[in-house]
Amino acid sequence: MPEQQIDTSAADEQCKQQEACAEPEAYETQDDAPSSSYVHRNGTREYMQAEVMPYVQQALEALAVKIQQERLKLAAGVDREEGKYLPHGWRPFCPHRWMAEYLIAHKPQAADAAVEGS
Repeated sequence: MPEQQIDTSAADEQCKQQEACAEPEAYETQDDAPSSSYVHRNGTREYMQAEVMPYVQQALEALAVKIQQERLKLAAGVDREEGKYLPHGWRPFCPHRWMAEYLIAHKPQAADAAVEGS
């Protein structure tokens, strides 16, 4: 039985277009980019690396310490009433909530000034 030839030229062309859309430097301005893709403004990555990531990294390190403390506290039975039951209304540690509260409580002063100025 002879092998069938499959025409992949249309699929290859579509892949090339998608790869071109994924590269923001392929466009001179944001107006040149197709409407389905998003191009970040110049300097966004540098701003994130310089201003945001150190703040988030500090919060993640504090979260890791807090999770370890909570695990040890739960394993030791500190929260249990008379060593048997967890008290009424007890809730497990919620890392998402803790992280959000930490970020709000420890936000840099420059962020406060930017919010007040706008």
